[in-house]
Amino acid sequence: MNRNSPKLTLVSMEGEKYQVDMMITDMSGLIRDMIEDNASYDEDIELRNIEGSYLQDIIQYCEHYNFEKQVDIPRPLPSSNLAQELKDQFEVQFIQKYDLDGTIKMIEYSNFLNIPAIFELACASVASLFKGKSFEQVKKDFGLEDEVYTPEEEEALKLRFPWITSEFQNIVKRLEGNPPPINRQ
Repeated sequence: MNRNSPKLTLVSMEGEKYQVDMMITDMSGLIRDMIEDNASYDEDIELRNIEGSYLQDIIQYCEHYNFEKQVDIPRPLPSSNLAQELKDQFEVQFIQKYDLDGTIKMIEYSNFLNIPAIFELACASVASLFKGKSFEQVKKDFGLEDEVYTPEEEEALKLRFPWITSEFQNIVKRLEGNPPPINRQ
């Protein structure tokens, strides 16, 4: 972090103020757009829909990567073991400190701030919870066992979210070994 670069003040939902290097605009599309639209660095940037603890973590993440982190998570995830798929132990520790509700909040906040690296990391964390599991296992894991779906509703869910079913994973594995021909018309 350049100690001589201008600082911005971000204000959380609770009114807590956080000083951050101006370079955060390299990672946050929202803050960059707000600065460009306002052309002033001396006013506080109100982020009243982001909890302070999350804002502090987001700032720490951006500072850790010197405001230059790019998305580098493989898509689709090769396995349900996110820690194995991530290249950097800092990212593993960053995302694993959140439970599912916290990870969902991080998805919302990073999407709002337009920080793709954190957004993709949080989404991958949630996706890893579904990876390779059957519909019944997902229902059990998320406490939806008492939910009753008609066969039609269950089929509609499987079609709408095919990546969460083990059958789809088997199809993907088969196609990886023998991809379908490309139709060039």
